[in-house]
Amino acid sequence: MGYQNTTELLWLERFFKLVLWILLATSVAMTIFYGAKFMSEKTVIEKRISDTYKVPLESAHSLQCYQGYLHYPNQGNFSGLLAFTPNIPCNAKELSALSSNQYSPWLKTYGLLSLVAIVLLRLMRT
Repeated sequence: MGYQNTTELLWLERFFKLVLWILLATSVAMTIFYGAKFMSEKTVIEKRISDTYKVPLESAHSLQCYQGYLHYPNQGNFSGLLAFTPNIPCNAKELSALSSNQYSPWLKTYGLLSLVAIVLLRLMRT
């Protein structure tokens, strides 16, 4: 037999819905907040990489260090990496340290929390 106190169950359900709505609103607000910080940090990182390796700013976001030389993705008919001419030496660890964004984990966390809250609210609706 199930729990018989329907009034208590109704209040409990309302409380959980309120908590989920607060979680959803908070995570959406934090996603917007950290998204703006992420994008501003991304432009700073691209500028730093462009200055360090003397490459065009528009290709700085997609650089890769392959076999000790700097490469960029091909935009043409085949997929692959193309080396800069003349070859620009690089270090993979140094490039990944330069291109790491401190706001990326926060953005992923709050985005995931938003999705979880939406799914749980949808499940409680049925």
